[in-house]
Amino acid sequence: MPLDSEVLAAALAGLVAGGLAGVLASGLYAVRLRRLANILSRAALRQRELVRLRRLAGRRPRRRYVAFEVLSLDGPPPGRGEFEEALRGVYLKAFGAESLALARPRIVYYEEGSGRGVVAVARDYRYHILAALGLLRMAGGRRVLVVPLRTSGTVKGALRAFRSPGAPGRGGV
Repeated sequence: MPLDSEVLAAALAGLVAGGLAGVLASGLYAVRLRRLANILSRAALRQRELVRLRRLAGRRPRRRYVAFEVLSLDGPPPGRGEFEEALRGVYLKAFGAESLALARPRIVYYEEGSGRGVVAVARDYRYHILAALGLLRMAGGRRVLVVPLRTSGTVKGALRAFRSPGAPGRGGV
């Protein structure tokens, strides 16, 4: 049943007036009213989503970088791939697949010999990655303990955590 232009005009007048009072006053039947309400609510939802997407389109997603050190109890620290796979597995178990997809954790720097590294994560999930690092106990078949050292807004700031306290420059640990 197509909507008349009068019905649509009355509905829009009601919305402009601050509610659906105009639609109710127009004498619509209940079926038409429900159908119109559905159409308008879907349109409003789409409009809100478009506004949100336009606002986000101009911005890059904000990231945080967490410097950490892996202490291996069974020999040398695990390799980069083994560690990243273990971290993703722990994160998935603790917070679920949706959170893992939104957090997008990835290793951006890793020294295989010393076990030092930096993981990048979406800003809103920085506490999740800190918890996942703390929960990680096995990586690459080795027992490990991961110690988060510093959280920063840049990779350079996170790498400062690895400097010795007496090294020149700002930000020694």
